[in-house]
Amino acid sequence: MKFQKHRRLWRHCNWRFYDIGHSNKTRIKKCLETFILDDPDMRENDMQGVYRRISKVFKDKMYRRNLGTKDVNWLDEDVDTVLKGILDYIKKL
Repeated sequence: MKFQKHRRLWRHCNWRFYDIGHSNKTRIKKCLETFILDDPDMRENDMQGVYRRISKVFKDKMYRRNLGTKDVNWLDEDVDTVLKGILDYIKKL
């Protein structure tokens, strides 16, 4: 999950929610470390920074609206449930 402006994070949100229930915590933490924390081009340097950044993105009205579209919400889950699930998971890492 990259935070760069040119990436479409909302397209991957349901994948992350799906991964939470189907992946091992160590694997997800390693991915976050590799692709965010260890990337010198990223601003986040700890899990609190990752959490703050994702929380900020999740509060954006346009982002939330895009998550609710049928082509993005392939899990057919409530948007608030998906976002809360991801934030709760990240908080525990």
